Amino acid sequence: MPRPLKNHAEPSHKMSPAELLAESVMTIKQAAEEIAEATKGKTVHVSTVHRWIFKGVRGHRLNACRIGCSWVTSREEVTRFINRLSRIDA
Repeated sequence: MPRPLKNHAEPSHKMSPAELLAESVMTIKQAAEEIAEATKGKTVHVSTVHRWIFKGVRGHRLNACRIGCSWVTSREEVTRFINRLSRIDA
């Protein structure tokens, strides 16, 4: 059995690709742009969103799935991810 990778968070709530694709799907680039708009111009780089997917932040990962050669997430999942992080900070 392969060993788990070190320093990688498990998704807080694993979603199936079908669940994710039933929501408002957007590319990782679109997610970064929307987060920048929500933070009043404070930019979020695409590589930051990729890091949230693969490594996570303080034990929480952004759920996403791969379609072809692109990674996608949903508007609702980004909101849930930010809410999970906000609960930890409070």
